Amino acid sequence: MSIGGGLRTEADILEVFSWGVERVILGTRALQDPMWLRELAQKYPQKIILGLDAREGKIATHGWLQTSQSMVLDVAQEFAHWPLAGIIYTDISRDGMMAGPNIKGLAELARAVPLPVIASGGVTTLEDISELLHCGLAGCIIGRSLYEGRISLPAALGLVASAANNATKTTSER
Repeated sequence: MSIGGGLRTEADILEVFSWGVERVILGTRALQDPMWLRELAQKYPQKIILGLDAREGKIATHGWLQTSQSMVLDVAQEFAHWPLAGIIYTDISRDGMMAGPNIKGLAELARAVPLPVIASGGVTTLEDISELLHCGLAGCIIGRSLYEGRISLPAALGLVASAANNATKTTSER
């Protein structure tokens, strides 16, 4: 299980780890203080996920109220070789809009960094999940589409399991 939002200190992070949480998602504070993030990533390898929220490809922070001039790809590459568990990328223009994820931006990010990339924002259909699987993403977050019954969780999990089985067969046939 992972948790994010409002984690601003190492004490906050240790508190949620004490609850049994495996990973924490850090965004605004991590981007404001990259050395803090680096120290945490080194101290807790594979336990920190970097949350990158973007508006038109530029980093948004402070609950999406501020947009910087920094581009998502540039920021992601800056952190790409740190011992992070991954990156959650949210295209905020699509989050909750039921308009599909930013497939192009997600695929570009997944190709640009060696870290696992998780899609957030706009995942609406099983076809969206299938497209994300083909882009090499590590996962996706589904919210509104699940709550509104547009995606069945068993069907989504079945799609992912089928893709994993096909990948395993393809690898073993080589």
